[in-house]
Amino acid sequence: MDEKPGIQALSRKQTRAIAPGKQARFDPEYKRNGTITLIATKDVADGRLIHQTFTKSHKEEVFLTHFQESLAKIPEDEWVIVIMDQLVTHKSASLVEWVARKIGFEGDLGIKGKRGILKNKQSRTEFLESVHHRIRVVFTPKHCSWLNQIENWFSILTRRVLKNAYFDSVKELIKKMESFISLYNQFDAKPMNWSYKKEIGCVFQN
Repeated sequence: MDEKPGIQALSRKQTRAIAPGKQARFDPEYKRNGTITLIATKDVADGRLIHQTFTKSHKEEVFLTHFQESLAKIPEDEWVIVIMDQLVTHKSASLVEWVARKIGFEGDLGIKGKRGILKNKQSRTEFLESVHHRIRVVFTPKHCSWLNQIENWFSILTRRVLKNAYFDSVKELIKKMESFISLYNQFDAKPMNWSYKKEIGCVFQN
C-alpha cells in the first residue's frame, strides 16, 4: 500500500496540423490542468489492485479511509500483513486507534504526544509492527521503498498510461487510470516472480 503523489494532468497548448506523409508535431509548451494523488493497494496473492483512491489531499484521514476500505472485505478471523514505507501518515495515531479496535486490543493506548503507545512515532511503529496482532504493518527500510510491490506497479502505470500522455482535465486523467486499472486486473495481474538474488544494499534503519 502506498501513495503516488503529484500526478499532473497536462495538455499541450497548441497542436500543429499534420501534413500528408509527415509525423505529428507538437508545441513544447503545455498547460497544467490540476494534480492528484493516487493511493493504491496491491494484493500480492494474485497481483490485482484491490482498492484505489484519487485525491487532491495528502492528509492522515484520507490515508486512513483508504486503509479501512482496502481491508473491508477481509474476514474478521484472517491475519493480514500490510507493507508500507515510513511516511508519517502511515504511522498516525488515528491508524493505530483503528487497528486496535479491529483486533480487539484491550490495553491502554495512552495519549498522543504524552504517554503510552500513542506517544510518538516510534511507539506507534512498534505497535503496528507487532507480530502478535492480526493486522500487522511491515515498514520497508528507509531508501528501500522499491521492496514494496506497489512501487513496481506504479512504474507500470507510469510507462503505460502517464508517460508522454496529455489530459485536458483531472477528470479525464482519473478516467484513463481507472480504465487501465480495470483492464490490468482483468488481463495482466499475476503474482510477482522475484528474480533479484544479489545482496540488497539498503539502509536498515527505522
